[in-house]
Amino acid sequence: MDLQMTANAIAQIKRILNPREPTEKCIETRPTKPPFAPSPDAVPLPRVTPEQAGLSSRALAEYLRALASVPGLDMHGVTLARDGKILLEADFGAYDREVWHVSYSECKSLVSLAAGIAADEGLLSLDDRVLGFFEGRRPALAGLTLQRLTVRHLLTMTSGVLFNEAGSVTERDWVRGFLESMPTAAPGEGFNYNSMNTYMLSAILREVTGLPLTEYLRPRLFEPMGIAPVHWESCPMGTEKGGWGLYLRREDFAKLGLLLQNRGAWEGEQLVPAAWIDEATRAQAHPPEHYGDYDYGYQIWTGRRQNSFLFSGMFGQNVLGWFDNGLVLATNAGNDEMFQQSDFFPLTHRAFGGDFPESLPPDAEGERILRETVDSLRFSAPAAPKRGLFRRREAEALPPEAALRDKLLD
Repeated sequence: MDLQMTANAIAQIKRILNPREPTEKCIETRPTKPPFAPSPDAVPLPRVTPEQAGLSSRALAEYLRALASVPGLDMHGVTLARDGKILLEADFGAYDREVWHVSYSECKSLVSLAAGIAADEGLLSLDDRVLGFFEGRRPALAGLTLQRLTVRHLLTMTSGVLFNEAGSVTERDWVRGFLESMPTAAPGEGFNYNSMNTYMLSAILREVTGLPLTEYLRPRLFEPMGIAPVHWESCPMGTEKGGWGLYLRREDFAKLGLLLQNRGAWEGEQLVPAAWIDEATRAQAHPPEHYGDYDYGYQIWTGRRQNSFLFSGMFGQNVLGWFDNGLVLATNAGNDEMFQQSDFFPLTHRAFGGDFPESLPPDAEGERILRETVDSLRFSAPAAPKRGLFRRREAEALPPEAALRDKLLD
């Protein structure tokens, strides 16, 4: 299976990179994302001034200007909340905070919350063997190669299984592809980031609940928190991808960060067990240092030097939370970073990783400066991007009408 997967993936990449011929699909797929439409079920968080929440409007304006000035960050928007209230919202360029945004791997942390709820309902445990959920579908070889693989290994990215995102575009049955894959290491031996671990959690949750992941979470998380609209892309077999493909508004991701701050409680109701949150945000695995300044819990990154947590998606989709001061920052961006190596992280930890009072005296002039700074970011020219693998041509090299189109579509 692994040799065939690799051969298919290489063939597909060659098709994509060949400008002379149209790309042929390895498997039949179809779009699943509906057009965005605002939902009457969305419940906004309260708004306060920064000073009412204990932060300086002037300092926040300086932070936004710094983000806009860093080459390559390509920010789309930031939302800052504290103690259940939003104190800062800023959109960059043409992006609109009221429209959902692709999350990439940021949504992995939501799968962790779903697993915690299911565990509390007695539907699964961390030590359950993965093969046990797929008795009628598992290949014979998996009984030898993946016998020790557990839910815990999937949650901590320590499964050692080779079948990955590249294989998913060449295989219709992702569960079979995962179970047929030869492991590169024994389960639990080392950290190996692989989105298909999260997909397998989504598939397991569907097996034990009898529901797609979105429908399972709707009455348990989305509806109580006023999170809407929601769309999660599915695999060719109809199971949500889990490790990517979720579309939410930035404010809804901020809500999920606040849920972690409150150890799983929301408006007096315990939606996720507090003990699960404690374990999910504690270091369970240790990624290589070059990934960034975070260890890994249960599909949630956890700060090595600050008491913090992180939902992280490539290109700058993040939810950062600091347990000691109650702050949660949700961001969207389009940079060329895969993990936490960009300048965004040290800049942001310096800005929000310290102590803050409960409130500050009103500062009308500071609020004006912040408001003008936020307004200036809309449709403003971004800093010159760094050259990287995912960068398109500079807008300045295109005709004016193409540059405008590029800016609106970016």
